[in-house]
Amino acid sequence: MNSSLFDLFPFVYKSTDARIHKSRSTDETGWDEVFEPTYTAIEHSTRLLSEWLVDTVSLVASIALCAFLWRRKRLMLKYANYISFATFSAQILYWPFYLLSTWQTMYLLFGKAPEYPSVLHCSLLRHFVLACFQSAGLITVPIAIDHICLVFLKKKLKVFNLVVIQVIITFVELFFTLGHLAIGDVTINDVCAQWIASPDVFLISMSFNNTLLIFAILANFTLVIVQVIDKFLFKKCTSTKHLSLNYSFVILLQSVTEFILSFPLTMRQWKVLLAGIRSVNYFCAYGYMFSFSCIFMVPLVSMMCIPPIRRAFLDFFTCSGLKKPAIAIVDRRKFKFDNVYEK
Repeated sequence: MNSSLFDLFPFVYKSTDARIHKSRSTDETGWDEVFEPTYTAIEHSTRLLSEWLVDTVSLVASIALCAFLWRRKRLMLKYANYISFATFSAQILYWPFYLLSTWQTMYLLFGKAPEYPSVLHCSLLRHFVLACFQSAGLITVPIAIDHICLVFLKKKLKVFNLVVIQVIITFVELFFTLGHLAIGDVTINDVCAQWIASPDVFLISMSFNNTLLIFAILANFTLVIVQVIDKFLFKKCTSTKHLSLNYSFVILLQSVTEFILSFPLTMRQWKVLLAGIRSVNYFCAYGYMFSFSCIFMVPLVSMMCIPPIRRAFLDFFTCSGLKKPAIAIVDRRKFKFDNVYEK
């Protein structure tokens, strides 16, 4: 079954100009298959519902982590440069995609396809959501830069610097995604009426994302090697004392996981772009969902590697934090510091 965008959304293409319409209808490369359409067709119901379920579970886990950290501000500030940054940044960047996914799912459940004027089909909005979604997948890149500064420059980046790096990555992603619209005689007034894509810009965008992921993997791998050498070969403490070796392994595993799980979808896109070959399998269709869901898991696993946060988790789940602390008996007639501070 041909499930190109033209077949799924014929009303979108009714107002397109004849030249673009003709080039789309005669295109044999399957270029439309690179982009994931809005899943309002019946044949996409299973996939859309499964995506929305994974998104919901991931978002609930992220909200729980944010609430846990917010109630423990001392731990949040102490480890703000990696744990808190990864948790709150992923939460913020993922919300636009989740809202759009929820909107599409509700339309599907009620059996009503969005009308043409709906903002759901506005390419500008969809590309902004895609930019945030792509940026969330690169959440380990600022952490990798922080690790490089910690190992080689002997200092840590501030949270503000990490946020600035992530904002720059988001704007670069937005530039690439909006670049998909910069083809033909399309103007800013037409972006809500047409879905125009540039293969060249998309190739550059994919190369940029994969390069950043590989950079994060190499940077985190270098940090692990440096820590292993210092700990087991030279048996000395370095400036990496703020990081545990277990946490470094977790970040490395997270970077590699994102790269591996998104690799099938990346290969599918490369084949369509370069060879015009369409190959669809389970991992191509669903692999990236689990890739981006892992974004919310790295803070949780990382917390387990840090003793103070691990103890806070254990206290929370064992309800020991709800027990009232023992109150020292204070002589009200005569105040002594010994009654307040234990020696």
